[in-house]
Order: sequence, then structure tokens, then C-alpha cells
Amino acid sequence: MNWSNLKLIVAREVRDQMRDRRTLFMIVVLPILLYPLLGMSFFQISQFMSEQPTSVLIVAYEETPHAPALVENQHFSPDLFGKPDQYRLLELHFARTEPDEPESGDGDAPRITTEAEAREAVLAGRYDAALFFPADFSKRLARVRRSHADWARNVRHGRTQEEDADEEPPPQATALPTVPQPEVIYTTANEKSQIAFARLCKVLRRWREKISLENLIVSGVPPAAVKPFEVGTSDIAKETGTSGAAAWAKILPVMLLIWALTGAFYPARRIARPARNGLPANNVAARRYW
Repeated sequence: MNWSNLKLIVAREVRDQMRDRRTLFMIVVLPILLYPLLGMSFFQISQFMSEQPTSVLIVAYEETPHAPALVENQHFSPDLFGKPDQYRLLELHFARTEPDEPESGDGDAPRITTEAEAREAVLAGRYDAALFFPADFSKRLARVRRSHADWARNVRHGRTQEEDADEEPPPQATALPTVPQPEVIYTTANEKSQIAFARLCKVLRRWREKISLENLIVSGVPPAAVKPFEVGTSDIAKETGTSGAAAWAKILPVMLLIWALTGAFYPARRIARPARNGLPANNVAARRYW
């Protein structure tokens, strides 16, 4: 390889690129315009994912006595969120189940009594998601709590099946009443509906954990028996100062792809273009230099 020939090739290509306005635009101007637009788009998406409120329709909800509150002041309980002020991200609309039932705080609560009607409301786009409670959900949930209390009382008094073999064991000692599950209605065709579904599932999971904790206390079982330890985490990337390596590993391939599509392919195409107007092809001239 002759370095003087290499310098001639490089100088010639640089000179050709500087003369071509389209190439200069693709290599210099377009990335300057494109990268800020991409950054603003990603920023808007992140803002939409984290701060945009979503509307949720609540159907057939009744407060359960002696149970952790799910709804407080027409909103989900702030205790059910990672941050107390995040309850504003879920706007609740309570459906009327009876014709003469007073309207909720939103002033235009629809009358919805079945799960099919709730599905139609979400499908029509009036709400991002819906939470449907089966009939007698709160009563059956309270019955489960009483069953736990009765079972614990019978155990404390020594009335277990093993000690009183002649007597019929109490029903709550063998089986607990079942509770029908609430239904979360959403659609994957709508991004806001998916966000509402994710937020709603987190709230319901925390509510269920609180109810389970209350049932353990009523049954006389210490909560530490179910959750004996916590799992600690340690991010060594923060200690070594390489926490941004994963982000750059995802960004750099995209940047290289954009560079390749906007700038690098065009000079390569110019080098390998065929002969025209009786002039030798660029690739032939390049081989002659080598």
C-alpha cells in the first residue's frame, strides 16, 4: 500500500464531498435537526408515561367494613401509591347501579350495572379503563375476615379437629369462603388504557396486600411469619461510576444507524458508481491508485 496514493484518494473524496451540497446537508445539517427532534420526542413520551392522568370507571364498588380503604374522597387512597401525590394520576368516575341513586362528584355518572356495559364504555373511549366489582364482593370479603377471626378463636380455645375428634369441626376450620375477583377492563389498542391498567394493577395489589395483612392480624398470625425477611439491593454501577454505560449502549447503536442512513452510505455509493459520459468509474480509478 502506497501512502501517497492513499492521501490522494482521501483528498479527492473530501474535495468531492465538500462540493456536493446534498452530501453536506445529509452529514452535517440533517443530524443537527434530527437529534433534537428525537430527544424532544423521547422526552414527551416519558412525560406522557409518568404524568398524564388517566380516567378509570368504578362499577359496583361498596366499602368493606373493618378493611383497609380503597377509595377516599372520590380518589384511591394515597397509602396505596409509592408517592402519596400520585393518586391524582388516576381520575375515578363512579357508575350508578340504581336509577334513583344520587350522582357522584363528577356530575355526569352513567348508569352501568353489567360488565358488558363497562366494556362498551372503555371500547368507546369514554374511559381509559374500568374496574368492575362482582355482586356482594364487599359482603363476601367481610365474611372471609369473620371466618379468619372465628378460626383463630376456635384454635385458641383448643377446638381443633385433632383435639375434638368426636365433634364436627367448625366450617371455618376446614374451608374459607371464596371471594370473586374484581375485573380490570382495558384495551391494548390504546396507550393511555395500558398505562391506566398498569397503575390500577399496582393499586389493587397493594390493597390486596393490606387486606391480607389485616386477616393475618385477626387470625393471630404475626405478619413477620409470612414475610420473615426483606431483600436488599446494591447497584455496583453507582459505586464504580458506570451507571450510564447501559444507556449509552442503547443510544450509540441508534446514532450509528442514523449516521449510516443519512451520511455514510452516500459517499460509498459515489465511490462505486459506474462509468458515465466516457469517464472511468470511480472504483476503477481507485484501483489504479492502489
